Amino acid sequence: MSQVGAHPYAKGANFERHVSAYLTENGWWAHRVAGSHGYADVIAVRDGITLAIQCKSRTGSVQKDSWNGLYLHSVENRWLPLIARPGPPGEPPTFWLIPRLIGPRRKRPACSKYFASETQQ
Repeated sequence: MSQVGAHPYAKGANFERHVSAYLTENGWWAHRVAGSHGYADVIAVRDGITLAIQCKSRTGSVQKDSWNGLYLHSVENRWLPLIARPGPPGEPPTFWLIPRLIGPRRKRPACSKYFASETQQ
C-alpha cells in the first residue's frame, strides 16, 4: 500500500479500504462509509458485535468533536467505538477502543488495544 506523495484524502481513503479488507479477511462483514462525513469511516459486524471505526492514516490525534461524537453514537447504538491506525510496515492495522468522552479540561484517556480477531471462534 504505497502512499508516497498521495493526496491526504486519497491516503485516508486507501487506509479505510485497507482496514475494511483486513476485517473482511478476518471474518467480519465490513463496509467503508465513504463520503458520509459521519463519525465512523468503517462499520464492521460479526457475531452480534458491531464496530464503529474512525480511521487515522496519519499521526496526530482525533479531534474532540469526532472522538465524542463517535463515542456517543456508538454507545447509543450499542456498538464498540474504535480508532484504527496503520500498524508497523507489513503488519495489520492497530485498533484502539475509545473508553469514554473527553471534556474541555479532561485529557484524552488511554485507549486499550483491541484486536478485531479476538472474537473469532
